[in-house]
Amino acid sequence: MEFTGRCIKNRYPQKAILFISLLALLGHSQGAQHPPDSSTLQTRVGKITITGNASFSAATLKGLGLALAPRLFSHKKIFFKPAFSFSLLKRDTTLVRRWYESNGFLKTTMLADTVMYAPHRARLIIRINEGPRTTITDVHVTGAPPDKRLKLTNDLVLQKNNPLKIADLNNDIQLLIGKLGDRGYLEATVNCRLTFTPDSLGVDVDYALQAGPHIRVGPVQIVGLHGVEDLVVRRELRFREKGVLTNKSLQTTINNLYAANVFDFVMVSFDSLASSDSLNDSSRVVRVTIVEKKFFAAEASVGYQTLELVRGRVGVSYDNFFRRGVRGFGSVYANYLVQGFDLGGAWPWIFGVPVTFNQTVSFFHRREGLQQSVFFSIPDILWDGYFSQLRSSLSYQLTRFSNVSLIHTLQTRTIANVRPPINPDSVGNPFTHSVGVTLVRDSRTDVFDPHRGTFSSAAIEVSGITGKESNHYIKGEGDQRVYASLGGSFVLASALRAGIERLYGLSTVVPIDQKFYIGGPDVMRGFYPKTLGPDSTGGTVYLAWNVAELRFPIYKWFGGDVFFDMGNLWNFQGKSFSDYGSLLSKPGLRYNAGGGLRVHLPIFILSLDVGFKLDKRLAESPYAIQFNLGNSF
Repeated sequence: MEFTGRCIKNRYPQKAILFISLLALLGHSQGAQHPPDSSTLQTRVGKITITGNASFSAATLKGLGLALAPRLFSHKKIFFKPAFSFSLLKRDTTLVRRWYESNGFLKTTMLADTVMYAPHRARLIIRINEGPRTTITDVHVTGAPPDKRLKLTNDLVLQKNNPLKIADLNNDIQLLIGKLGDRGYLEATVNCRLTFTPDSLGVDVDYALQAGPHIRVGPVQIVGLHGVEDLVVRRELRFREKGVLTNKSLQTTINNLYAANVFDFVMVSFDSLASSDSLNDSSRVVRVTIVEKKFFAAEASVGYQTLELVRGRVGVSYDNFFRRGVRGFGSVYANYLVQGFDLGGAWPWIFGVPVTFNQTVSFFHRREGLQQSVFFSIPDILWDGYFSQLRSSLSYQLTRFSNVSLIHTLQTRTIANVRPPINPDSVGNPFTHSVGVTLVRDSRTDVFDPHRGTFSSAAIEVSGITGKESNHYIKGEGDQRVYASLGGSFVLASALRAGIERLYGLSTVVPIDQKFYIGGPDVMRGFYPKTLGPDSTGGTVYLAWNVAELRFPIYKWFGGDVFFDMGNLWNFQGKSFSDYGSLLSKPGLRYNAGGGLRVHLPIFILSLDVGFKLDKRLAESPYAIQFNLGNSF
């Protein structure tokens, strides 16, 4: 220190020495008041490596929720590197060990090391010695009720010679309780006992059942009714007094009550103790607790779509006329192509049968537009007309996920201002009288943003059954969609849609307003709406297949997708299936692929996709930009 001082003194004048001393003093004072962020000096884990994991991938083990695993995205920052601590290391290794134990590796050992590869950066290495895996030597079910129809052992997940998995053990317990509940043993309990061999490599599994009595329905109490009649609840019950209460009857009752569209909350329970006025010891008081919804609703919406441009709707509804759950509604809607209004209602339970009668009266003005290749451009109008329509239907709920509808339609129309390339002779008759049947099954987890499940629909419509004044054609359409979760917010989706129209009787053309169009934000996204096909007049046969679409998260509420579509539209006006032979021999399918962005807002999803034609033809644009509210399908 003395040597340094002498050097400074010899090289700098006295004033310079004083100035440097003041700077050092100020720096020391500021450092005392504002110490450096200690988090920047912490050792952070930049990488985690797992070895010896022959049975499970490193991604699976890191996905258990390891606190020391770096993450590309987190709630804190992008490329998050957690701070190292021995307590978190102990937590993570314990988590991995318990995972192995729950999957039958009862003798797993592990060793964790940290290797510094940069200042305050560490690499964590977890070395696993899995050891032998315990297998099932035998499975027993004891205490089963005397019901020969109740087969239990064959349906269990855990079977002889399979590896021991605690998750499968819990699933088997729930399976047994569910099967007993399906037979009316709703108070059944299941205990499990594991007997290991001396070396812990084998285990006997014994499920001990205590079925208890058949639960029978005693008095039914309904709690929470104010504006709805008692009849509305009781007609939806799928159990009767003195009958056996089962899981299916409970779940079906709850689904029916929600489908009545007048309740926000439904719960069905039964007393665990016999009621004082019951006929036998297994009778229970069944209590149906409901919360009524607000019956009057008014809504307004506005949006934008590349073909319809700005669109809006205003509607009102009341769901409890006559205190019987009868619904009435009215709406007014408008966009660049369609403007009109609907009035209608729905009456549940016709003549004591659980069938809903729907009636809608509509009047609207419709223009057929052709999308231009410039984004936000106004479509070219090919024709416009005025429509009056009366639509009636009877709907029946087949199962929890499926329903069938019988539909009757009367429609009159006046179409004018037909422009080329549409031939005025292709307009068709001004009157359409049709009946149709529609079958729908929907098991999607979410209607607007599904991650799992399927959607299926099939419809057939026959027009012209009342005479020569109506258009005569048969129309059939199908729609199949599949959604699979790949973990987290990654979803793989696919959709196949197809339709065909065939003439019969006196008609020579399919009405211009009943033709098919494809292209746009839903399918074949490399083409603007109504631009795919032999020309812009529509078609009578189409195939539209979203072969694969991968949806993935990007950051917080932003997501993305990549997709591949194929399909086409054909225009046949034949009355015989032989007229469609050329389609089968040379289908001429078109292909496109692309990607887009999704903005997940609290009440809707904004979609922006860019589709590129993989087989671009002369005079076609190489791509199309599609903007829409909601996912593509």
